Amino acid sequence: MDFEMMIEETKKFLEKSPINECTATALFTDKGNIYVTCCNTFANCCEKTDDDFSLLNDLIKSGENRILKMVTIFKQGDKSGIEVPCGWLRKYICEMNNDNINAEVKVNSEKGKLYLKDFFVQ
Repeated sequence: MDFEMMIEETKKFLEKSPINECTATALFTDKGNIYVTCCNTFANCCEKTDDDFSLLNDLIKSGENRILKMVTIFKQGDKSGIEVPCGWLRKYICEMNNDNINAEVKVNSEKGKLYLKDFFVQ
C-alpha cells in the first residue's frame, strides 16, 4: 500500500470523527492490513489511551506486530495535514518488534518519508 492510499483511509476515518480537533494514525503491516486510531488533540499525548490500547491490542490479537509504514494526519476544523506520529506510539511500536525501527514514516519534508530509526538518538 502506498502512502497516498493510507492518507485517504486516515482522512475517511477522521471525517467520521465527531471531534473537531484530533489526529489519526494509520499503521500498515507486513500482512497487508491497515489499522487506524484516533485521539483527541487536547488529550495528553504522552499517556497511553484506551484508543491506543484498542488499536495495538487489535493488531496483536490478529497475530501482527510488524509495521511497514505509518502516517499521522491532524484535523483542526476544516484544515488537515501530515504530522509526526506520537512519540509514545513510535516507542511502543518499536518495542513490539525490533524490525519496526525500519518502518517508513510519512512526513511533510523534502525527503517525503523517514524511518522510525530517524526519530531516535543514535
